[in-house]
Amino acid sequence: MDIKATAEQLVKKIQGDDSLLKAFKSKPEDTVKKLVNKDLKGDILKQLVDLVKAKLGLDGVAGIASKIGGLFGK
Repeated sequence: MDIKATAEQLVKKIQGDDSLLKAFKSKPEDTVKKLVNKDLKGDILKQLVDLVKAKLGLDGVAGIASKIGGLFGK
């Protein structure tokens, strides 16, 4: 599974539907599972949720800063 491409598709779907955006804000993991139509678990699900949150701007500056720091092992 191409996580980056899947995240892009999810962002487009969620941005285009207010009910999906509301569902994602309240239950992001469940919403991603429903939209992908696969039983995602663990790291893959977390990565997708984190990418979608970042692309939708739902993480805030602190969330983005911690992800960038994590890339460099800090």
